[in-house]
Amino acid sequence: TINSLYRPLTRNMSCHIIGSRARKFYVCDDLLDQVNCTDTTKVALTCTMKGHQTTVSKFALCLGIPLCDDHYENICAETEGSCLIHKSRICDGNDDCSGASDESPQFCSSLSQQSCTRRVARDSGMKVVAPIPMAWVFDGVNDCVEGTDEEESYWVK
Repeated sequence: TINSLYRPLTRNMSCHIIGSRARKFYVCDDLLDQVNCTDTTKVALTCTMKGHQTTVSKFALCLGIPLCDDHYENICAETEGSCLIHKSRICDGNDDCSGASDESPQFCSSLSQQSCTRRVARDSGMKVVAPIPMAWVFDGVNDCVEGTDEEESYWVK
């Protein structure tokens, strides 16, 4: 029902518009409007938030709002043309920035031979299975859903 899409404001909660001109959206102080997405086309990633498994909206990426316990939603890069993009969307075979700067040799010159399912989905909600830049292997950050980019047994045979 339409009422399930909205929730009433409580006395101690305030909401405001954040983001750039191109990416404005409404967010409330408790951040619950950006997690536990039921619309799979809006889910960017699954993570742990305050010890509980949750989903995070694609609109909450790269905004500096701490949602996930590992802050993965805020690991972003600025490419040519001032395109701010999540790390997981770099070198994924999809041109997200003008001039395909997110697929440029600057980021994608050394890709792994192994593919993995990346933690951040495309805007459509579709999972991305692709090689990752070698710089992501053993960097202390789980970039693959399975965490294989940090598992020695996956890379050393």
